[in-house]
Amino acid sequence: MKKFLYFVVAVLVIVHLMGGWSEVRLKIDIWASNRECPINIDEGIDVTSIQRHGDYIEYVCRVDESELYSISNVKDQRMIKEMKNEMIKNFKDSNKSDADLKSITKLCKSCKVGIEFRLIGSRTKNEIPIRIEYYELP
Repeated sequence: MKKFLYFVVAVLVIVHLMGGWSEVRLKIDIWASNRECPINIDEGIDVTSIQRHGDYIEYVCRVDESELYSISNVKDQRMIKEMKNEMIKNFKDSNKSDADLKSITKLCKSCKVGIEFRLIGSRTKNEIPIRIEYYELP
């Protein structure tokens, strides 16, 4: 019984040091999701890795720059804002039916962690970061 109590106390200390149960769950979900990569999220867009990057969960996405997309000329802030609004809309739509996405969104909000999509062109290697703050999540 004494060993069990030491074990419980040790687990509680570790959880506390990691930021609480939500943080632990978020780290586990990121780890589990990352093992499934690459994940095709849309025609020509694959998530290649998922990681915690500061105050964001970063989804690194490879964008096929063949005929569908070209991110080589996306430097206009208005266009990036439109892309962000479209991603938020897609997130809201997907959140209604995808239990895993709903779970990770709830964890992000409770941990005050946003989501960043780092879009990287397959040909040009140009990057576009699109950040969604935790309070903007559905």
